[in-house]
Amino acid sequence: PAEVVSSIRAMTSWNGDLWIGSFGRGGEIWLYNDDDGLRNLEPGKSFAFYGIGSGQGIGELQPYGEYLYATLGGSTWNDFPNNDYLHRCHISDCDEYSDFVPVPGLPDLDPTNLFILKVFVAQGKLFLGTVNFTTGFSMVSYNENAAPGEEWDVIVDGPYSGGMFDAGNIYLWSAAVINDRIFVGTFNPSTITEIPRGTAELWYSDDGGVSWFQYPLPLEWPLLHYGIRNMVECDGGKYLCLLGASNMLGPRIADPQNPLRSGATVWRIHENKVDSPSGGGGKKGKGKKSR
Repeated sequence: PAEVVSSIRAMTSWNGDLWIGSFGRGGEIWLYNDDDGLRNLEPGKSFAFYGIGSGQGIGELQPYGEYLYATLGGSTWNDFPNNDYLHRCHISDCDEYSDFVPVPGLPDLDPTNLFILKVFVAQGKLFLGTVNFTTGFSMVSYNENAAPGEEWDVIVDGPYSGGMFDAGNIYLWSAAVINDRIFVGTFNPSTITEIPRGTAELWYSDDGGVSWFQYPLPLEWPLLHYGIRNMVECDGGKYLCLLGASNMLGPRIADPQNPLRSGATVWRIHENKVDSPSGGGGKKGKGKKSR
């Protein structure tokens, strides 16, 4: 696929194959296993071939329940006015691009959203985080086991709550669960220009993603760190490890203690800081039921 696509933005293991989503060429899915090697889901075709989505590429692939979910970024980078931002196929019928159908009941979100960049599963729910350069990202959750009409919760969205109450948080970049606490990391290019809400932010939820609180980052966190690029549970659940991505245009400062230094850094949060609900601090975002 390297010869025909601009980048690989999605990868997951599902139904005996490694699924790879391309960006460019209308959004292609490639599958790999040791017996069959690498192959296109449908040789010579893509989501754009069937007019699914707006044709630019695949943002995420995420298994949840009996379905594989795909987020599609459009050629106009805007799939929200027509709620065409999430598709899925069933494990029993996922052999062609046309098997991916729009997910029913998608909530109406701020039309300035562009597409879904982050998808993850936690506490039995599917979470989606958008890209939004205007009001900050939107985040919603989907619970397939909820009562009909109650599956979707809009957690943050629009001018007031978007970006966890900060328009500078333009998208979710990472997520992890440790000791039943959900963490998400943001991308925030404001850096030191927006005191005190500049740089990336770390948020957590102890009630399955309904209420959220901001988690304090280390005092030594560089002021030019615009995003928490990745986070994982490490050392058997004793730590939450964070990869902080820095402003690549920042000054080249060798002193590791200088808050203006650039470059990537890796941090860990010890279990005694994240093993139980704290019950306070930060702003609280209460989810609302979608119509």
